[in-house]
Amino acid sequence: MRIESEIIKCLKNEIHELVPVEGLKFNIAKSSYSSISKELDIIIHASFKGERFKFVGEIMSQKSLSAFREKLFNLKSYINQEQDIIPVLVARFLGPAKREECKESGVNFIDLSGNVLWCMKVYTLSA
Repeated sequence: MRIESEIIKCLKNEIHELVPVEGLKFNIAKSSYSSISKELDIIIHASFKGERFKFVGEIMSQKSLSAFREKLFNLKSYINQEQDIIPVLVARFLGPAKREECKESGVNFIDLSGNVLWCMKVYTLSA
């Protein structure tokens, strides 16, 4: 849990450098949201050009493939339950294969080393 808190703290401090879009505003909070007995790690409210977006996320605190796939599965299940949420996986670092798997699954990602896939209906950033 400590690693997750550190990642959230870094994300809060660096979000505007990681997603450098003028006019995009963020409010990041540790989540108290749960659905079907699963809990999310983070909620990111974003606003851009008068529209509001709700990103729900999982924090990758472990590097294992099985932990990654579990987080990805959880995020995909949230998409199926609630249409207005946008899934995002947050990690210290995601390698190319994991980033591609996120993209293919329709899950946004952001890692603290600068790899980002951030899609909203009015804007997409891939870096």
